Amino acid sequence: DAALGGILKLGGALQIPEATLGDEDLADVQKYENWDAPYPHIFQRRLAAFINLTDDYARQAADAANAAATDLPEAIRTNPDPLITAPLYGRWHALTQRLMTDPEGNPLPQDRNWIHELNLDPRFRTAAGFGTKVVQQNQETYMEAAWKQVGDVLRANQQIKWAQLAVQTSWVWYDSHLQPLKDAQPDQFFALTAPLDRRVLVDGKTRFFVQKASPVPRAAVASPMRRIARPGSRVAKKLDLASVGGGMAMVSRINAGEIHPAPPKITPPVLTTVDEIADAAEPTGLPDFLFDWLRAAPWLRTLILIIALLILLLLVVFVGPELGSITPGLGSLAGIALAVALGLLWLFQRTGRVREQQETADAIREDQLTPEAIDRLPNVPNFVLTPVGAPFQPASGGTDSPEGVRFKQGLTDAFTLIQASGAVSALPAPVVMDLPALSAQTFTTINPATTIPRRTLIRIHIPERIRRRLSETFVEAMAYPEFDTPMYKPLVDLSAELFLPNIQYVEENSISLLETNQRFIESYMVGLNHEFGRELLWREYPTDQRGSYFRQFWDVSSYLDRSGTDAETLKEELRDIPPIHLWSKFSDLGDHDHREKPGENEEELVLVIRGELLKKYPTAVIYAHRAEWVLKTDGTPDKTKPRGLVAITPAEEANPPDSKIRTPLYEAKVDPDIYFFGFDLTAIEAKGESDELPDDPGWFFVIKERPGEPRFGLDVDQDGAPGGTKNTWSDLSWTDVGVLPGEFLQPLPPPAVTLVPPTGTPPPGMDQQHAEDIQIPWNTAISAAEMAYILYQVPVLVAVHASEMLPEA
Repeated sequence: DAALGGILKLGGALQIPEATLGDEDLADVQKYENWDAPYPHIFQRRLAAFINLTDDYARQAADAANAAATDLPEAIRTNPDPLITAPLYGRWHALTQRLMTDPEGNPLPQDRNWIHELNLDPRFRTAAGFGTKVVQQNQETYMEAAWKQVGDVLRANQQIKWAQLAVQTSWVWYDSHLQPLKDAQPDQFFALTAPLDRRVLVDGKTRFFVQKASPVPRAAVASPMRRIARPGSRVAKKLDLASVGGGMAMVSRINAGEIHPAPPKITPPVLTTVDEIADAAEPTGLPDFLFDWLRAAPWLRTLILIIALLILLLLVVFVGPELGSITPGLGSLAGIALAVALGLLWLFQRTGRVREQQETADAIREDQLTPEAIDRLPNVPNFVLTPVGAPFQPASGGTDSPEGVRFKQGLTDAFTLIQASGAVSALPAPVVMDLPALSAQTFTTINPATTIPRRTLIRIHIPERIRRRLSETFVEAMAYPEFDTPMYKPLVDLSAELFLPNIQYVEENSISLLETNQRFIESYMVGLNHEFGRELLWREYPTDQRGSYFRQFWDVSSYLDRSGTDAETLKEELRDIPPIHLWSKFSDLGDHDHREKPGENEEELVLVIRGELLKKYPTAVIYAHRAEWVLKTDGTPDKTKPRGLVAITPAEEANPPDSKIRTPLYEAKVDPDIYFFGFDLTAIEAKGESDELPDDPGWFFVIKERPGEPRFGLDVDQDGAPGGTKNTWSDLSWTDVGVLPGEFLQPLPPPAVTLVPPTGTPPPGMDQQHAEDIQIPWNTAISAAEMAYILYQVPVLVAVHASEMLPEA
């Protein structure tokens, strides 16, 4: 290509932020970026054809072998020797064997997706080649670590092999014996599978629970009963159980209520029960139908009294005044009425006594032994426990005696226990089992193709990422190791120029901003994983070559987690790329930043610091701080004044929001003195004042001396001539006291320095600092604590706005 001079600029993991380039620089970048327009370039077509030679040769060789030697074994006919060409990076992860065209020469769909861009763009093929070289140089180290991770998987695979054998052998028994038994003799099937009752769920309940609620006792399906009732047993022959459907037919008959395993339990006749005593205490002398009426309708006694009184009232009103002149017939009628009224009164009195006797008898029945019955008992002030037969006349009214109170409390507790025991011991009505349906569900549940793999997977100990893949098919685990080592380091070991081209031009003691080159990083990571998959196959490691062994490019060990995420989840969230086999075939190279949401393909800013600063202060705190404008009186930004740091409220100090403070996501270092810190910010966001957000203040990048690590000394440099006036002791320099740094410091003679109040608009806190400092003298009486106060060096914070480190467009 004449416009490029036959050269493509390779690039590296970092680059100058493209969004801040001027027109001339941007045009130069785009010239190399669009080298393959119109797509595909002839170089790409030829490269794809060269890579496809492997697949073409394999297909032709297989066709020739099938046509010429159909009697050869299948493995020989379909797996000829391969033709070795340039590698197709990511072929196993993407399940792709060809590029651009299918075997018939038809264009492939998605011929510009990530795997095509990676393999057909020399810039990214070369980056993948760097990953290949890293693996080749460190293969022994990586393989040693891989074998250490696979120990549990090899043991698990041995158990899986035995379980696969168990599935096949159990299937014969399951299909040949249980299947016919389930349909023809469900009761026999139920008894045969009884040992599994506590493990088999039917409609959310165990079979043991279902049987316990049925008329069938556990003994009917227990092992001794199954042995007794087997077809060849002496009992089965003696009782001719075959004529009634076999010994286990009793399960169906008991379930249907045709036979009972044992007669119901009854009270022995020689024992007198409480209810029998109550029956003996019931009143006599009245017809049974009258007893039944009084129980069913207690209001009948009141009706009898009303009728008797009404008759007497009528006699007094109508017959009393005419008693002397009454006719003989009318007199006999009045006598009959009077006799009826008197009879009713007698009946009322008699039924009253009968009711009292009946209540006394009912009170001792078992169903009446309740705490409420004790509450209805009358108070007996003179209650005492007396021997049987001793005379005792209870008094009424008042309150119970102390002994009576204790006796009633004892009865209440006893009746409460009786009532609770009765409720607990009450047996629900048996529920008849649906034996055919129960057997069918049991048959489905104990399928060995389901139960054996499930039990095996519970017992083996393998990483969760591998276990998830076994849940789909029960085959040997295809393991793959994971390495959390930051893979930028071996790339830097190859050459720092591959990490950052022209890195030697980063100035000494400088601070600047770059952005990531996600396409380069992804290409390099695919090359690592592709080559290590080949190495694992060569070393006979149990893998399918689709694992993502390397997913960490940057060093995230110093990431500050402010969300409280657990360690494993956080480790996954901080990985640089998602598993490669999950990359969509519709995605492009550069779309797979694991820390971003789908569709957010923005390059992250990286702060670059070179010099002695971080060597001298290795614990310095580095973060990004949101900027804010100084506002005019009308509330609009005053862009003539420097921007400041947005304030952090006291409530936000413990955990500042991301909208104000952002800590580095990752870091890197190139020896001896170049440091890189990645932030979740883009160049446009950090710089501010963009076309989309003209009043956006942007972000500062802060280097802060850690406050918890105090230093003591004096300033090396100073503004102006030595001596003079200072606002605080913090302004004092070595020149002011007449000695050089490191020499012995004398409090005498006093320095020719005067502490004066600050003038103008002092920085926040300067007035208070001055007021405190003037209380510290500089003389022979100075104490060690006061000297330490003067020499204490206030922690330094340097904030540089992104706009000062990014080029002007």
